[in-house]
Amino acid sequence: MNTFSTRTRRGAAILFSGVLVFGGLTLSGEATAGQEVEGNPTCADRGYTYTYKVESPSAATYTVDRNGMTASLTVGTYADHADPNPNNAIVTYDMSTSAAGYAVVVKGGHGATVYRSDGSLEAPPLHAPAVSSGKWPTISHFQLCWNEPTPPPEPGRIEDTKMVTGNGAPTDDPYEICLAGPAPSTEQQCTTITGSGTTMFENLQPGQYVVIETDPGPNYTVDGSGDTIVVESEATASATVTNTWNAPTQEFGRVEVTKVVTGEGAPTDDPYEICLAGPTPATTTTCTTIVGADTVTFEGLVPGTYEVTETDPGSDYEVTVTDATVEVAIGEVATATVTNEFVQQQSLPPTVPETPTVPETPTVPETPQTPTAPTAPTQVASEASLPTTGSEGAIAIIAAILVATGIALTLLGRPRASRHPGRSSYQAISGRP
Repeated sequence: MNTFSTRTRRGAAILFSGVLVFGGLTLSGEATAGQEVEGNPTCADRGYTYTYKVESPSAATYTVDRNGMTASLTVGTYADHADPNPNNAIVTYDMSTSAAGYAVVVKGGHGATVYRSDGSLEAPPLHAPAVSSGKWPTISHFQLCWNEPTPPPEPGRIEDTKMVTGNGAPTDDPYEICLAGPAPSTEQQCTTITGSGTTMFENLQPGQYVVIETDPGPNYTVDGSGDTIVVESEATASATVTNTWNAPTQEFGRVEVTKVVTGEGAPTDDPYEICLAGPTPATTTTCTTIVGADTVTFEGLVPGTYEVTETDPGSDYEVTVTDATVEVAIGEVATATVTNEFVQQQSLPPTVPETPTVPETPTVPETPQTPTAPTAPTQVASEASLPTTGSEGAIAIIAAILVATGIALTLLGRPRASRHPGRSSYQAISGRP
C-alpha cells in the first residue's frame, strides 16, 4: 500500500510557497515532501529511462555524468534523534541537467521515499521513511533516475519585407534591418537591404523577437520598426518595415567645423580664422574667426566639394585638418575638425649686432707730371716776330716760328767745338779752318 505524507523534521527543509532554491536547482511552485512507498521501487517503475544506483552507500560523495545528467550526492548521518542510525540520509546534492524530469529514490527499512524534480524534490536531507521508533533507517540503496534530455525544438525563421514609398524616393539607398532576441535576450543580428526587397532571418529558436531598423535619416518616416514577432518551430513568421520618403525642404547643405586646441599651456583666447573654399572648381573662399576651441557652421551651401583650411595661426601651433575635403549634399551636414597643437617656442637671448668694419680709404695714384717743353731762344723769337697782316700774315708768322725752332733744335743737337783760341765762331760752327 502506497502512502503519502508531508513531514517537517528537525533539520528538514523549510518549505515555501513560490520558489525554493537548493543545491543549485530552482523549483517553481510549492515544494512538497517526497512520496513514501512500500517495497523496492525502480526507476522504470516510476517512468524514467536512465538509472544510477548505489547499494549500501557509505559516508561518501557519489557522482554521475552521462546521458545529459551531471550530479553529485553525498551520503552521511543526519541526526533526527539522539541516537541516529548511521548513513541515514543524502545530506547534500547538486544537479545540473537538461533532462526532462528526474528523481532520487532513497531505500531503507521496509519502504522508500521518491523525491521528484516536478515539485516534490526537497532540500537535503533526503531519507527513507521513518521506522516505528521515529528514526530514519540506514540507507540500503539509493537511485538517481532521469529521462533523456528533451531535444531542442526545430528552428523557425522570419521573412522581413522592406518597402520604400513616396514621390522621388531613392531606389538605391541602403537600409539596415536588425533582429533582437529571443526574449529576454537583446542580442542583435543585422543585415542590409538596398531599396525595396526582402530578407530572411534563418535558424531562429522559437520565441519572441523584435524587428529594428537602424535610423535611415531625417528624410524618412519609418513604420514597423520595433514590432514584436513570434517565431514558432519549423514555421516562417512575417515582418514588414515601410520607409516613406519625405523630400527635403532645404535646397542647401552646410559644413560644421569643430575647432580643437591641444597642448600644454595652450592659450584659451587666441583667435583662429577658419575658411571654406568651393564648391570645386570654384575657389570662392569664405572665412570666419573664432576664439579658442569652438564650432563654426557655414550655412546655405550649394551641393559640391569644398576645402576646409585655417589661416596660419603662427609658429606656436601645428595644424591638422581632418576631412579637409568635404562633400555637401542638400539638407545634409558635412563635418570637419581643425586641430591646433600648441608647441611653446623657447625664448632665445637677443642677438647683439656686430660693429661694421669701415673700409680703408684707397690710395689715389699720383698724376704724372707733363714734361716742360724747351724754351725757344729769345733772339730767334724776337727775329720771328713779324707783323700780322690778315690771314697771310698769320701764316707767315707761323712759318717763321717753325723755321726758328728747327734752327734752334739743330744747334742744340750738334756737338760743341773745342774751345781753342784763335778759332772764330764761324770756324767752330762750320768746321772749316
